Amino acid sequence: MNYSPIILSSVVGLSLWATSGCLALAQKPHNLNPEPHFPVEPQFQRLEQPLWTKLMVAGVGLGLIGLELWWFVLNQPGAKNREMKTED
Repeated sequence: MNYSPIILSSVVGLSLWATSGCLALAQKPHNLNPEPHFPVEPQFQRLEQPLWTKLMVAGVGLGLIGLELWWFVLNQPGAKNREMKTED
């Protein structure tokens, strides 16, 4: 019986377990004061997109999905033989 994969996985597991506690020590302590010293502004603003933009993005996405399906399913060498067999 070959014990090398078992030993390797044990060593990797022990090293991950041993270093996981060290990573937690590097975290900054949380500030217990809930009020910030400066006014908090939202980082992102919500932009409302027009309907035609939403439809265009959805159409392009569906077109790319269709192109990918065509490339991986129908463009295979055996796909043409399957199509010809079903037509006969």
